[in-house]
Amino acid sequence: MSKDFSGRNALYQRRSICLEGNEFARNAVLEFEAMGKLIMLNAIFYGGLMAIFFPLVYAAVVSPPGPSPAIAESGATTGWFSVFTSLSALHNCGLTLVNTSLVPVANQPGVLFLLGTLILIGNTGLPVVLYLLVRIARRFARDKAPWDYLLVHGRKFSIFLFNGAQTLLLGIILVILLLIQFVAFLALNLNRSDLLVSYSAGSLVYLGAFQSVCTRNAGFVVVSLRAVSPALLVLFAVMMYLSPVPYVLTLRTSMPSSSSERKRAEPIQRNDAEYASLTTTHGAASGTTTSPVLYEIGKTFGNLLVFDIAWLFMALFVICIAENYILRNSIQEVETLGTVTVFDILFEIASAYGNVGYSVGVNNNDFSLSGIFSVFSKLVIIATMYGGRIRSIPQSSDEAARFRFDRNMMDVTQSSLLRPTLRLRALERRSSRSIQAERPIARGKQR
Repeated sequence: MSKDFSGRNALYQRRSICLEGNEFARNAVLEFEAMGKLIMLNAIFYGGLMAIFFPLVYAAVVSPPGPSPAIAESGATTGWFSVFTSLSALHNCGLTLVNTSLVPVANQPGVLFLLGTLILIGNTGLPVVLYLLVRIARRFARDKAPWDYLLVHGRKFSIFLFNGAQTLLLGIILVILLLIQFVAFLALNLNRSDLLVSYSAGSLVYLGAFQSVCTRNAGFVVVSLRAVSPALLVLFAVMMYLSPVPYVLTLRTSMPSSSSERKRAEPIQRNDAEYASLTTTHGAASGTTTSPVLYEIGKTFGNLLVFDIAWLFMALFVICIAENYILRNSIQEVETLGTVTVFDILFEIASAYGNVGYSVGVNNNDFSLSGIFSVFSKLVIIATMYGGRIRSIPQSSDEAARFRFDRNMMDVTQSSLLRPTLRLRALERRSSRSIQAERPIARGKQR
């Protein structure tokens, strides 16, 4: 009995030393811990976001001058309108319960500020917000190792979590694009009588800021696009066309795209610190650390540009053929539909390809220009929306979608690095099986 007990203790010690000295096991455990932390952080973030913003949006809607009569006329209560619009803003859907989008709340800057914040958090600003949340959680956490792993290898877990340099670049691009649209809105519209009849010059400042936030994805409208400057519509079309490009470039260049590149990056999982220091030293000595990244960015941008232009041209060409009767501008059509130009159709296609939802609309009707298209043209618009949506996904099986599983990881999840009790039980079961297997062999030798 004492021999079995001493042998079991020796087995415990050998396996514990082997496990704790295994760098791959440490990184695997750290990866599982980081995954759990990120899931918990996302749940708290989205739950807290809705719990905070739903009451704030409702309070802003009912504050003076009070809810717009258009909300009651739509058959929705103020509370349901606030909840629905908040969720639509957070997920950048652009849908509201009234036919005139957010025009009924155009005179309530508090509502627009809250909805604009949700729009940024839910889409273009999500990588920045998520990175900051991980930073804050790391600062107040006792065990900082999982959070450090998330900051370095965030792309293993989410397509919205990048490293510090990439996140900073995305944030700078976001601010620059917003400023360009905001300045253009003020410069081109402050002297337009069509807008000054309905809005004061001061209100155009916050309306322009909100409209600039909505251009790249959300699709909400607070002013009639027919009343703004045609030059601004051209800028909006370009912004809708480029809406996912900064994110897509960062997404596709932040992880290895080919199998050979993934194999070269695989040692990071086994010894992150040592491999990172070796690759950094080698890159500094050779002076070629940035050239592959720049080459990948240029190649990705070129592919996007060629594919996008070809898609937009084909959609415009086909729709112009199908809607030739609208473009002829007969007297009867002008009186009922208004003047429809090729640019109006191009604007509609750019909005569909950017998944935004903007439209110049139709005279005296509360629906988009696509509403007067034929069934065939509507199908082309739907296909264009799908084509624009799939360009923002990874080119191949992404690292965040691949779950690396093997027997070593299964053993690691029950190790002393996670649960000491489970480790002892697992080792006890293994040692008992090995002892039972050795006993028949020993009895055979004695015989």
